Amino acid sequence: MLTTTLVFSAPAHKTEKGCKLVNGTRLYYEIKGEGQPIVFVHGFMLDCRMWDDQFNYFSKWYRCIRYDIRGYGLSALPGNEPYTFQEDLKSLLFSLEIREPVILVGHSLGGRIASNFALQYPRFTKALVLADSQFEGYVFKGFKLDTIFRSAITKGIEYAKRKWLALELFAPARRNKIVTQRIETMLRFYSGWHFVDKNPVVHFIPPTWRQLSNIALPTLIVYGVLDLPDFQEMSEGAAEKIPGAIKVVLADTGHMSNMENPTEFNRELLDFFDSLQD
Repeated sequence: MLTTTLVFSAPAHKTEKGCKLVNGTRLYYEIKGEGQPIVFVHGFMLDCRMWDDQFNYFSKWYRCIRYDIRGYGLSALPGNEPYTFQEDLKSLLFSLEIREPVILVGHSLGGRIASNFALQYPRFTKALVLADSQFEGYVFKGFKLDTIFRSAITKGIEYAKRKWLALELFAPARRNKIVTQRIETMLRFYSGWHFVDKNPVVHFIPPTWRQLSNIALPTLIVYGVLDLPDFQEMSEGAAEKIPGAIKVVLADTGHMSNMENPTEFNRELLDFFDSLQD
């Protein structure tokens, strides 16, 4: 396993930023704070900057790690070799010399990655926070991306990006100009690779959606009441299937719950983290 480190900057008492060459790829990461490690995993077409409101807040008490998953942000694009997101994450943590169980906080696609990781590596996972999460194996009923993927091929990636941001999924977020600008910034940075290339990511078997009852970890499920029905159904299903899971529904909040309503989101997470120390 390749574990060469390229460090961009690591001033004392500030954010360490760099890249790790692990698991056949290059992953960008940031670390801030000390104590129990918390890993933030971003959603589709976004990058680790979506966690600004959590990364800076929780680093006062915890060792916060955020990273760009393979194919996003400053991390390398996938090649032709099969891989899994959870193995990428495990390799990244080991290269950072983090051996203790981590708290995983995943949003949407990041929730899928976090839940897969918890099932495959339970002894490296202390707890889960699944925000507006998706799960491998769930069959979407209303939320479809086929037309956007086709438009990327016929009309170009930039056109497809605009169509993506115009989805109903982001309607609640678009009410907030600052949140919209932050999403647009990440979207401009996104390569569009997943629109036009086949991702060799290996699927989790059996699908996570069928294995949620096997997650034996403290779990917090968070979603916005204005999120799309598919994501609400996944969150409600996870809250029922994961033993002892805590469910929180944020009022007047959509899919981007951590960005749209960071005050309430952070308060709920802080209460959950505090309960892990009891």
